[in-house]
Amino acid sequence: MDVLTSLEGSPEDESPASPVFQELLLDEKHAQLTEVQLFGRSGKCLYAVAVGMNTETKILDFDVSARFVGAELPARVTSSYAGGDWAVAEKSPPIATEAQSGLRLAILDVPGMPPCEAHWFTTAGLKIGYGDLSGVPTTTGGTTIRWQYQVSWAALS
Repeated sequence: MDVLTSLEGSPEDESPASPVFQELLLDEKHAQLTEVQLFGRSGKCLYAVAVGMNTETKILDFDVSARFVGAELPARVTSSYAGGDWAVAEKSPPIATEAQSGLRLAILDVPGMPPCEAHWFTTAGLKIGYGDLSGVPTTTGGTTIRWQYQVSWAALS
C-alpha cells in the first residue's frame, strides 16, 4: 500500500509539482541517522532537499529550498505526494495523518518564512509548501523559499 509517493514535475512546468531529482548524495552520520541530499529542477527554480532518517525516533526530516533567479515567482511552490487517505488538521502549523497506516506528517516553522501550508486533495494528492507566495520575502538577486516537515512512521511498527 503506497501512502506517500512523490509526484514529480518537469522543468517546463509553469507551476511545479515536486522537482525531478537529478543528483543525490548519501551521508551516513551514524548507525541510526542517515541523510540524503537531493538536487533537481522544476519550473523556474532549482531545488535542494535534505532528508534525514532517524531509525531511533522513526522520523524523516525534510528541509526543502527552492531558489528562483529573477523577479517573477511561480503561482505556488510545493512538495506534492500521491497515495493514502490524508486528513489535515487546520492549525498552525498543520499536521496531517494518513487514515490506514497512521503515518503522521508535521509542518515545522522556518525562521524568516511565512507559515507553510498542507492540503489534501482527493484528485491531486497531498500538497506541502506555499500556495500563496505574496508573504515570501524576495530579493533582487534571487529568492529562496524554504519549508520543513517531518514524517513519523512510528505507527507502522
